[in-house]
Amino acid sequence: MAPAPIDLRTLPGLVPVAAWPEPAPARPCLHALAAGPVEVQLLGLPESPEAWLARLAPAASRPRLDRAGRLRAPMDALRCLAAEALLRHALGEGFGLQAEDLALAEDPGGKPRLRCHPGIHFNLSHSGPWVACAVHRGPVGLDVEEVRDRNPLPAERVLAPAELRRFAQLRPPAARAFFYRLWTLKESLLKAMGSGLGLDPRRLALDLDGPAVTASLDGAPVQDWTLAPLPMPEGAMGALCHGSRARAPRNP
Repeated sequence: MAPAPIDLRTLPGLVPVAAWPEPAPARPCLHALAAGPVEVQLLGLPESPEAWLARLAPAASRPRLDRAGRLRAPMDALRCLAAEALLRHALGEGFGLQAEDLALAEDPGGKPRLRCHPGIHFNLSHSGPWVACAVHRGPVGLDVEEVRDRNPLPAERVLAPAELRRFAQLRPPAARAFFYRLWTLKESLLKAMGSGLGLDPRRLALDLDGPAVTASLDGAPVQDWTLAPLPMPEGAMGALCHGSRARAPRNP
């Protein structure tokens, strides 16, 4: 039987946050992000992982516990366990699922899914001290990134030609913000499409200047997907992509 959802609000020191104040709240914290029809939860991890590891490990599934055990750094293990705990929390909050509903399987491409609820989709992302989860009644992709002084990948490997020319005209920190905005949006779209990094992100071109973010692939419009940045705390960026025609989650 799958482990029961853990009440994350009982983790040591965690503070639920209704909205991001200025300055951003001290970690650890838990926040439900405003993301239209998609249920998105963001978890800020503590600086010291030991107390949370002790609480999360007994509630973890065996595959996730084995995966965390192969990680050398305690913070990497905490991100691994916290991602599964946040997923179970989000599925319980957004869909009212019980322990017996939360068994996971993998599709032929290796993407995790709910074994008993194929109509409920989810996606996880973590970077630095942040772990995020999106659940939706349709395909969904999510990406969060801790903003660092150096880009995680060379711009030449991520940006389409027109984007790269615009990037070259910007100076830090505007150039860094532009890169992370495009990277998180593209990553969320690729994850929602199920392409991952199998599709060269340079083939995707994004238009950030209109009332909504739009995308094209090899010059052809990408339709039936909604792309949007996520409201993130200072020092992080995030983006969400979901199928435009999918139904919103609801509590039964």
